[in-house]
Amino acid sequence: YLKSKEYWLKELSSYDISEKDYQRTEKALSKKFGEKAKTSDIIWGLFNQTIIKNINDPLKLYGIYSLMGKFIRVEGKNDPNQYYELSTKALLQHYRKEGFKNVRFMASMGERTCSICLKLNGKIFDIEEALINPPTPNKKCKNKNENGYLNCRCALIGSQ
Repeated sequence: YLKSKEYWLKELSSYDISEKDYQRTEKALSKKFGEKAKTSDIIWGLFNQTIIKNINDPLKLYGIYSLMGKFIRVEGKNDPNQYYELSTKALLQHYRKEGFKNVRFMASMGERTCSICLKLNGKIFDIEEALINPPTPNKKCKNKNENGYLNCRCALIGSQ
């Protein structure tokens, strides 16, 4: 189900992407490729269009980049963490825009929480430093996803 056109169109609908956009992108890419475009290429094209439409809204970019990471993870082709890091940077930009000076690392507590993330739980980071070197996804996290890539589930919360 996660690889279906319907699933991704539903996810992208909150960013004003519709079936009509899908069809338009499919037509353009098919013309460019000289053959029928694959669903994954069309969805990726829609992600790119969504970024362009929302380039000045860090909170929307946070969601879009998270979805892109999820898409890459489902496809199993590449490491999704570059998109999760972009998502984190967009969230940090949103926090900075809202006046936050710091962020607090919040470990995703549970049986899969690694010792490295557990040690960082509650730690406060300067937002400007976090924008340069985002604490999440934690590059030293011991969790791996089904494709063998880092799978840090921790989060950052704005803090004064």
